[in-house]
Amino acid sequence: MSRKINGVTRLDEEHELYQKEIKVHKLLITRNNGKRYLFLMDHNRIVKAACETSAAFPIGTVVVGKVANVKSEMGGAFVNISAQEIGYLPLNRHTDMILLNRVYDGRILAGDEILVKIQKEPIKTKKALLLPVTDETLVSIAKTRTVYSLIYKPDAFYLEFLNALPRERFEQIQEIVTDQKDIYIHLVERYFEIPCRLYEDDKISLDKVYALPSKIKELLAPKAYMKSGAYLVIEPTEALVVIDVNSGKFEKNIDPDEYAFRVNKEAVKEVFYQLEARDLSGIIIIDFINMKSKEYKHALIEMIKEETEHATVKTHFSEYTKLGLVEMTRMKNADTFAKIMKDWKF
Repeated sequence: MSRKINGVTRLDEEHELYQKEIKVHKLLITRNNGKRYLFLMDHNRIVKAACETSAAFPIGTVVVGKVANVKSEMGGAFVNISAQEIGYLPLNRHTDMILLNRVYDGRILAGDEILVKIQKEPIKTKKALLLPVTDETLVSIAKTRTVYSLIYKPDAFYLEFLNALPRERFEQIQEIVTDQKDIYIHLVERYFEIPCRLYEDDKISLDKVYALPSKIKELLAPKAYMKSGAYLVIEPTEALVVIDVNSGKFEKNIDPDEYAFRVNKEAVKEVFYQLEARDLSGIIIIDFINMKSKEYKHALIEMIKEETEHATVKTHFSEYTKLGLVEMTRMKNADTFAKIMKDWKF
């Protein structure tokens, strides 16, 4: 068996290129532009992505901080987490706190020592967002350490990703494939319940075998095409995400309402896939193709409700308007796919 790809004219029949469809649930880990990425694959489609961070204090890091100053008008305090780094701790959201230098009396003062966790990494001019830590074990350890001591550091990004997966999704992964030897060794030691394989081939890279560049471009594009030829136009804005369902080329000799229902049914599945893969959240407005039939509208609503029940992130169906607009909300779970892939080099 042979196939020509990027100058490669012959590959062994056992090559990954021909075996990739055998196991449909995979986790791929590779490197691009100096950064490591992972892709959770389902039937050769990306359903989730993540990348390593270069932040000095990744999300989840727990450190002994020292209050620099309190901003009562902002309802928070700025806390030094190192001699150079400072984060913001909202005080009006948290009433249960433990101080390391004195008994907490309801006040936070400059100079107080407090155990904090990084909830969000700093972005441009925004400081890292902090959470107070009240875990007795961690607090007990922190009381024996000095200011700026690192109490907990998250695992490698791929281990954090695996640990955060819902058990059902974790158990679906049939194998992990990586071209990073150190990661392969680490995973073999840590995740014996998931088969892990090291990909080594100078002829064709792992990302080319799985056509990752084209799949990434598809998830970054405003249009998402479906098998029928219909497509979605996905437009994230500051306030909400708008999704427009388009029928594409209309089929002749078929009732317009029936055709609209057929396209809308296909669109429901694709919308929920796109929301998960792109990790879009907040208010979601979907403009389905208008249908006159009440039965079709009811059936569509039931499909949407069923999909929300099985969504991996908390999703709430609000209403289906007379104009055919569906309103939903989706909880923010992680960075968007676009943000994760911002440094990917095609």
